[in-house]
Amino acid sequence: MASTFEPDTILRGTVEDEVLQEVYASDQDMYPAPLTFARLKSWVDGCPDLSISFRSSMSQPVGVIIALPIRQPYWDNLLKGTLKETDIDPEVAFPSRSENAATTEEVGLHVFHIERFAESGGVRKRGFAQFAVDEIVQRASLREGWKVVGLSALTATPAGKKTFHRLGFFPTGYVEVFIAKESDGADDKQEVRMVSAYLDDHQQLPAWLKGVVSHRIISQSEMTAKYL
Repeated sequence: MASTFEPDTILRGTVEDEVLQEVYASDQDMYPAPLTFARLKSWVDGCPDLSISFRSSMSQPVGVIIALPIRQPYWDNLLKGTLKETDIDPEVAFPSRSENAATTEEVGLHVFHIERFAESGGVRKRGFAQFAVDEIVQRASLREGWKVVGLSALTATPAGKKTFHRLGFFPTGYVEVFIAKESDGADDKQEVRMVSAYLDDHQQLPAWLKGVVSHRIISQSEMTAKYL
């Protein structure tokens, strides 16, 4: 699918701490994953050229993408759910950044966050997701010693799932379900826990999870991927 964005109308820059704080707050509002800001910042610092802030030619914010380059063994585990997104340690999971790499590493690009801002400085909004994903793939493909084998994203909203489906991503079957235990008292703080599960052959939650009556599902994230 071709993007409607024209490269010469978009400025690319690093993701500043102020924007990163907004991304973190937005992510925490979306679903209660145990992600710390320090971990998020370590991802950006570990590979800053795959965290991109897009602006119009008038320097108006257009959108942002934050992607993590993950060595294939770790990426495979991420797709299966044996490695949780919040547990990705850039010190061990990210490939070498050396420009003189002696060997080639296979790398999966995990899109942690992609967002097109409501106010886009007069830039056409259609095709932003494709444009941003193409940008990170191109950058990673030019990196010495890296071979990009695929993309992934943990989608948490219907809009996100629709966007990545349109980009050719497919569900791996792994989901993270956030369940809130109903409180006995009005003043009790709501407890939330995350349950890992795999969808059945009909892409439905397993019966054991559906049958939990003392809890209620408040959010569900779905792992999706695309091989290149």
